[in-house]
Amino acid sequence: MTADFRRLLTLRSALLAVCTSNLVVSCQALKRQQSAVKIAGGTPVEDGRYPEVIQFHSENGVLFEEQCTGVFIDPQVILTAGHCVWKQSDPKLALRQTSYDPGDFEELPRKHIPNPYADDIAELEKNPGSQKVSFALAGEQGLPHNSHCFLVTPGWALGSGGPGSRHDLAMILLDPKDQSKSVASRLTQPAAAGMKVTYVGFGWNEKFGVDHGIKREGHNQIGEVTKDGVIQTYGGSTGKPMVREGDSGGPLYIDNKLAGIASALQYGIKKSVCDGTTCEDKVVDVGFHVDLTEQRNIAFIERGLQALKSGQIDPNVGKGCASRNKSEFIRALQNKSYLGGS
Repeated sequence: MTADFRRLLTLRSALLAVCTSNLVVSCQALKRQQSAVKIAGGTPVEDGRYPEVIQFHSENGVLFEEQCTGVFIDPQVILTAGHCVWKQSDPKLALRQTSYDPGDFEELPRKHIPNPYADDIAELEKNPGSQKVSFALAGEQGLPHNSHCFLVTPGWALGSGGPGSRHDLAMILLDPKDQSKSVASRLTQPAAAGMKVTYVGFGWNEKFGVDHGIKREGHNQIGEVTKDGVIQTYGGSTGKPMVREGDSGGPLYIDNKLAGIASALQYGIKKSVCDGTTCEDKVVDVGFHVDLTEQRNIAFIERGLQALKSGQIDPNVGKGCASRNKSEFIRALQNKSYLGGS
């Protein structure tokens, strides 16, 4: 069993997307795991702030829909979490349980639950065009813009890592008519423990499903940056704000520069929490963010931006976009034609 797979099985609230289908087991699990944190703990953003941060509606086939957060890094590119636009098909990534409660992840012999996205994945294999995201730019009403064009990290598409891993990263590529005037600047220095951070997202506040859809910001600090490209922040007993369901794909800023993308939330983990020169072991909630200062993630983003600017990717006609047919995706990796890298 890989380290990424073990992490996936222990993530009590694996996906931070807001789910709108009762058929999806991993979303149901969120309902049974409450936390006392509230950008939970954050404050509503004043009008005009963070115009590059948007909420979008993602349709992943015929059964599954969700709301996520994304951030513009280019007028035609939204960066978000991979799980917001691309459900993994590997059966080993299905959830497991010991009882009827999908939130029960205790280390006991488990009964296998089929991959909750299997029907959607099958539909997308047959009809890749059924997947799209819809969104509004800052100051707009409704969902006037949409895209069917995505790039995901190869590791995410092939199941090398689940939510909470560095692989949980995607780019939504847009036609020029849907572009944004506001974009985020990316951090160029490495992220490090102790750095002050700001989250921005549209997720829940306090209780399950409360005040979803309101843009909030919260302030915390980095607890740990792992060698495999993940930034961790701590909440719960620390009293600090935390990302919650619906904040998936949202930005983590350091000095107003984009440093991470919200991926997952894990409850009740023992960590060494430091405040200045003092450290103390505490049971905390852990937020996982894809580290955008990690070299492999930088390379993935730069390849996508370059391919879009050179015309290798044309979202209007689907040219260069990732194929949702797994066989075609693997062929593109093998012949090195996939524009998201290898």
